[in-house]
Amino acid sequence: MIAGLLVVLGLTAPPRPADDWRTWGAAYTDVPTQLGALLQVTAPGRLTLRTGLGWMPAGYVALANAAATRLSDSYTDAQADAVAAALEDSLVWQTTLGWQPWAAWGVQFEVGYQLLTLGGSATGQDLIAIATDTSTDDEPIADAFDISVTAHRLRVGLEYTWWLGADGAWSVAARLGAELTLASRSAVDPAFGGFNPRRARAFGDRAAATLDDIIGQYLHYPTVGLAVGYRID
Repeated sequence: MIAGLLVVLGLTAPPRPADDWRTWGAAYTDVPTQLGALLQVTAPGRLTLRTGLGWMPAGYVALANAAATRLSDSYTDAQADAVAAALEDSLVWQTTLGWQPWAAWGVQFEVGYQLLTLGGSATGQDLIAIATDTSTDDEPIADAFDISVTAHRLRVGLEYTWWLGADGAWSVAARLGAELTLASRSAVDPAFGGFNPRRARAFGDRAAATLDDIIGQYLHYPTVGLAVGYRID
């Protein structure tokens, strides 16, 4: 649909020369992971190196959880609600390597590494849902817990780019991909408020271990992306 619209408007241009160096800046979104900006360097041989920094809004967390619950019947709504408390407003950093096999076509394959630094807060009830797979307030431990998670992920994708204008200085890229969690490390620290600190800390450690298991097992999903770029040099 995007390609057809660009052709009708007469905005498409031939792909950039195959063997030159170019630097691009771009704004992009990958649903359901992030909104962000990236720097891209293209090299002779149609190789592309990208690095970008993004943000995971609350609405994207909900979409990621919806995808995970559809892909696995064992990922419960209670777990999804609790994990959302940890994932909201996360920062996302990634570096990827891409290759455009054909000079006359904007098809590009991409693989890379992604780091999610997750931080948030959750009530005791939310963490009980994580640690026990049920939502209950029968076990008062602490008023709230601070959560931090570092997740290491694999990112793969297939992308098509259209170069716009007479000189091809602007670009629009559509992307289909997938993201898979390789490992994660969580910390859950209680906010003490008159409750048993030792019990709260032990519960936090158990919740952190379970959160790592959940993220490692279920935080894998397909992605759909769109980027708008501008050639810097």
